[in-house]
Amino acid sequence: MLDTRVAQEIADRISEAVGHNVLLTDAQGWVIGSGDPERVGTFHEASVPVIRRREVAWHDAKAARPLTGVQPGITLPLVIGKAAVGSVGITGDPAVVRPFGEIVRRQTEILIRETSLLRLGLLRERALEQLLQDIASFDGDPRDAAAIGLRAEELGFRLDLPRAPVVL
Repeated sequence: MLDTRVAQEIADRISEAVGHNVLLTDAQGWVIGSGDPERVGTFHEASVPVIRRREVAWHDAKAARPLTGVQPGITLPLVIGKAAVGSVGITGDPAVVRPFGEIVRRQTEILIRETSLLRLGLLRERALEQLLQDIASFDGDPRDAAAIGLRAEELGFRLDLPRAPVVL
């Protein structure tokens, strides 16, 4: 749902804004973006139960020590719709970073949704361009007509309705 380029940009911007390292994981707990680039591609063990349970977890230095790839801080699930798509972690003293947690999570979820909507819009635009190209190059083959009609319906258009051009 979230590619590494976008995840890295989100992590960089939020890390800069809050003054603490922020990392993003995918749904399996692999770091896909971090204010600390060395952590990208590593496993963040604390994210797995956070994603599975959709519950926030705090780890002080003692609790973080035995966990793979975990530093003291807070880890929150990223939920889009009904799906947990990953997690966001903020490194630092849990008492200090806790107030940032919900803000960072909500902002990250908004950014993920906006990125997804933008991608969907671009995909729809490309599909519409391709449909127009197919209509413009239509050669009368009934099989092509059926395929073009089906694709148009999928995009919300009915080609079987009578139309007339109007020039103003």
